[in-house]
Amino acid sequence: MNKFKIIIVTILILTITLLSGCWSYKELDKSTLVAGIAIDYDNVSQEYIVTTEIINLTSDKMEGELFQSRGKSVFSAIRNCTSQNGRKLLVAHVEILIISKEIAKVKMIPVIDYLFRDAEYPDDMYILLSNEKTAAEVLELTKIGEDAQEHLYDITSFFINDSLRNQNVISKYSGVNLWQYVLQLFREGASAYLPIIKIVELNNVNFPEIYGTAIFKNNKYVGALNQQETIYHLIIIDKLEGGILLVDFNDDFVSSKISLEVFNCKSKLKPILKNGELTMKLDITIDVGIGEISSTVNVLDKKKRPLLKKQAEIQIKERITNTIKKVQNDYKADIFLFSTKIKSHMPNEWKSISTNWENVFSQLPVEVNVKVNINSSSLTNKTISPSP
Repeated sequence: MNKFKIIIVTILILTITLLSGCWSYKELDKSTLVAGIAIDYDNVSQEYIVTTEIINLTSDKMEGELFQSRGKSVFSAIRNCTSQNGRKLLVAHVEILIISKEIAKVKMIPVIDYLFRDAEYPDDMYILLSNEKTAAEVLELTKIGEDAQEHLYDITSFFINDSLRNQNVISKYSGVNLWQYVLQLFREGASAYLPIIKIVELNNVNFPEIYGTAIFKNNKYVGALNQQETIYHLIIIDKLEGGILLVDFNDDFVSSKISLEVFNCKSKLKPILKNGELTMKLDITIDVGIGEISSTVNVLDKKKRPLLKKQAEIQIKERITNTIKKVQNDYKADIFLFSTKIKSHMPNEWKSISTNWENVFSQLPVEVNVKVNINSSSLTNKTISPSP
C-alpha cells in the first residue's frame, strides 16, 4: 500500500471513530426537557422555590407540565426537582427565566451567578421580573387559551419567548438575555434593567403580558417604568425598532389624536464639557408614517403637516425629558448608559467623577433634540370624512 492510500485510510478511520458518538450526549428517555423556570423565595423557611415548566412528550402534542421544589440554594432546589419526576432536568434549551420581586430585591446575585456559572444553561435565555405576588403564577398559565378559538400555545414559556422575539413590532419592552444582564452588571456606573411580566385577562382567558421595565441599582430592584416610559427609554438607548407613538394635534378648529408608526429611529448620545460643566447631548431622528387619525382633520395639507411635525417633536422631547428626570430623581440609576459614553469619550473626566457618579448622574443636564420626519400616510393622504 503506497503512502497516499495509507493517509486516506487513516483519515477514514479517524473520521468514523470521532463521528460515531457525542462527547456529552443526553438520552431523552432519561432526561426531562425544561422550557422555562420561575424562582421565588420563602422568607420564613429561607428557601428558594423553583418552578420548572417541562415539555411533556408523551401525548400527541407538546404540552407544558409544572414541577416545583425547594432548597437552601437555587442549585439544590433544581436538583430536588429530579426526585419528583425521576428524571434529570435537561436545561440546555430553557427559554425564559422569571424572577419574583422578592428575589430581585435581595437575592438576585446568587441566582444569576448560579445560572451563568453552570455551562448547561443557555446564555441567551430571557430574564423577566414578575409583577405578580410570585414568579410561579406566570408559569401556572399552562394551556394558555385552551378554550379560545384561535391557536395559542400549550406551553407558557414558548408563548412568552415568542413575544420577546417579536418585540420590535411592539416596542413596549426590551428583551434581556442572561448574557446581556451580566454585561449590564459589569458596566461601571451603569444600572441594569429587565422587562416586567404580569397576568391579564382577555375574553375570559388569562395571558402573560410584558409591559414595562424594572430598574436595578447595585443589583437590587428599586422601581419601574411603565409602558409609555419604556418606549422613550428605548429611544434614548437607541433600541426602538418600531411601534406606535401617539401624539396630540391641535389647531384653531379641532383637536385630534394621531398615531405615528415608527419606521426608523436613530439616537446619538454624546457628552459635552463646556466651561467646566458636563452635559449630555441627545440627538434623535424619527421617521414615521401616519397610521391613524381620530378626527376628520387633514393633517397632511400644506399648512397642517408642518404643524403636526412641530407638535410631535415638542411632545416627544417633553416625554423623553420627563422619563430621564424621573429616573434621575426617583432612582438615581443610570439605565441610559450616560456613564459608558462619558468613559468612552472622556476617560479623564470619568476618573474624576466616577466615585461620586450617583450624585453626578442625578443632577446631570441633558439637552434633548428631536427631529420627526413624516414620510408616509399609508394608502391615502386624506382623512375619511362621511358625506353630509
